[in-house]
Amino acid sequence: MKMRNNLFVYGASLMTAFFLACIPLGGTAQESGAFLTTTEEILTTETITRDGITYVRGSVPIPTGKLSSSGLLLEKIVPREVTVGKVFSYEYRAQNLTAQNLIDVAIYDKISENFETTASLPFEPKVQNGISKWDLGSLGPRESKVIRIEGRAMAEGDVTTCGWATFQPTVCDTISVTRASVELSVIAPEVSLSSQSLRYEVKIKNTGSSNLTNLRISGKIPNGLQSFSGAQVIELNSPFLAVGEEVPFTFELMSSAPGEYPLELEVTTAQGVQDKASVVSEVRAPKLEITADSPEERFIGREANICLVIENSGNAPARNVTIELSLPPGINFVSADESGRSFGSMVRWDISDLAAADKKDLCATVVATSPGEYAFSGVVSAQGLAARTASTSVRFAGIAAIAMDVRDLVDPVEIGKELVYEITVTNQGTAPASNVVLICEMEDSQEFITSYGESTAKLRK
Repeated sequence: MKMRNNLFVYGASLMTAFFLACIPLGGTAQESGAFLTTTEEILTTETITRDGITYVRGSVPIPTGKLSSSGLLLEKIVPREVTVGKVFSYEYRAQNLTAQNLIDVAIYDKISENFETTASLPFEPKVQNGISKWDLGSLGPRESKVIRIEGRAMAEGDVTTCGWATFQPTVCDTISVTRASVELSVIAPEVSLSSQSLRYEVKIKNTGSSNLTNLRISGKIPNGLQSFSGAQVIELNSPFLAVGEEVPFTFELMSSAPGEYPLELEVTTAQGVQDKASVVSEVRAPKLEITADSPEERFIGREANICLVIENSGNAPARNVTIELSLPPGINFVSADESGRSFGSMVRWDISDLAAADKKDLCATVVATSPGEYAFSGVVSAQGLAARTASTSVRFAGIAAIAMDVRDLVDPVEIGKELVYEITVTNQGTAPASNVVLICEMEDSQEFITSYGESTAKLRK
């Protein structure tokens, strides 16, 4: 059989390239299964032996013809000599020479009419105008694919097969697509006392798949609450928050009056995501009231009750309540209820807690040593509250108490003799007696002679 070596190389861009190869001639070599390693050869042909059969292998780098600057290596292996009517095969091998994907890889083959195709593996080509096309799709980095054609020569002579390949080079990179998301939460006591500060616990959490930067938490402090620095806004910052990371913040506010205080916070980020959180805290406070009561008047030496009424009209318990009643000079302490104690000129009661809407009635018993108007002052105080006062007064008056003693100085007395009666009048009370009149009645057998003493007696008939 006559052999011809027809080889044509066409220049092309990296996007498409091809070569035509007829059944080649060349030197002899044992098949190694490896592709060519030279970087400068335009086209290489060689003979190899498989199972005692000699084959011709031709290869070309596409599109430049040089391995160093090409993306696809196309290799073709055909038998050097075949027998008429006996089935033989030849194959194309395409290998990606790059570290990138090649797409739209296709192998073309045109064979002379003296050949009848019986099979194509692994799949059948598309045939148009006598040209067979195998669409290999994509070739991954360094990946290779093989097409094998089987058939027979119809007559003695030559069978010429020409092949070429095309592809689209690609540059593939992976771009990570992340989602930015942030979550803000705030907790504070639902109920607090006005004497205590409100402690707020704030957390921001990166709930997305993207790192967050320049996080800013802000909010306006509601009227009635104030920060220790005097600022009227809350501003907290975090420069960076990794995926899944959570950062806590705390701050405290003081209330100036009882009431409900809503606080809303917002977090913003450089990535444009934001979140809001709010909380409502009720501030409660005790409110102490005191009233004083006493009798308007008492006699000296008679006991009098000075009473105080302590009431918590607020909505929170009053802690460490102390009540004091001052005693003016001239007043002596007798006793006190509810474990009241006397300290010099003061009576004191101590109550640990006075619940909201609760009240206490407290009384101290006193006596006066001299007449007069006496003022009593009561003071109630508690933890965190200003003292409240109340006062009352009692007028203590004396009372006159007349005692009389009559004695005869001589007993018995003779008829016709003078008899002296001594009459003593005593004020045993605590107040002077005025307009005191002493009247003595004599029997018909007696005759008044004279009288002497503090005043002169008058005889009434």
